[in-house]
Amino acid sequence: MTKKDKKTYLIPMEVTRETIEGYGIKKQDVVPAKIGNKIVSAIMIPTDDEELYLSYMRPIWAEMKREERSRRCIVASQTASCSTPSAAAGPPSSPASSPTGFASQ
Repeated sequence: MTKKDKKTYLIPMEVTRETIEGYGIKKQDVVPAKIGNKIVSAIMIPTDDEELYLSYMRPIWAEMKREERSRRCIVASQTASCSTPSAAAGPPSSPASSPTGFASQ
């Protein structure tokens, strides 16, 4: 694989006004970027290492997904799609809690 064939990944790094001034970052390099579920000022760090990119971005993507899931339904009783089958069915019954003493299959 040649250098030309490698894909470049951009990792967003959040910056503040103090960071920009302290490290001498050019204002034209600062872009709005979505990190998690908020839009922040960031600089894009290029890398051609896919593992590095994925190891940095996976926790961000997981947090985004968690927040997205938590906002889907505020009141679960309003729509049927809000409740999951396992939550609607309740906790699994144990053999001791069934009237016959056997777990239902």
